[in-house]
Amino acid sequence: YGPVNLAAIQGTTPYAWSVYSGTLPAGINLSPTGVLDGTPTGFGGSFNVTIRVTDAGGATHERAYTIVIVGALTGAGGGGGGGGCASQGGNGVPYALLAIIAALAAITITRKRTA
Repeated sequence: YGPVNLAAIQGTTPYAWSVYSGTLPAGINLSPTGVLDGTPTGFGGSFNVTIRVTDAGGATHERAYTIVIVGALTGAGGGGGGGGCASQGGNGVPYALLAIIAALAAITITRKRTA
């Protein structure tokens, strides 16, 4: 799924993106250039993650998000088939990635001041 290119407003390009704290769902990756992509794997769950963006001048901004992956195993009989799946919207984009896109769309960089 994806890729989704994250965007920041204000600050000076280039931007560097990273996971500041927490973890992304298994199978989802965030590149240093702000590309979020992958396919959620596993059983799903709720993932708390804080994303940081840093501009060329060293200014940073972090924002916390909760990403929910809905997953289920299916199959019949002992040991037969089955696998994890992420719920999808009508256009084939997983709800989790839609939530990430909407949440990250408003990231802004602010310069932290020291006294």
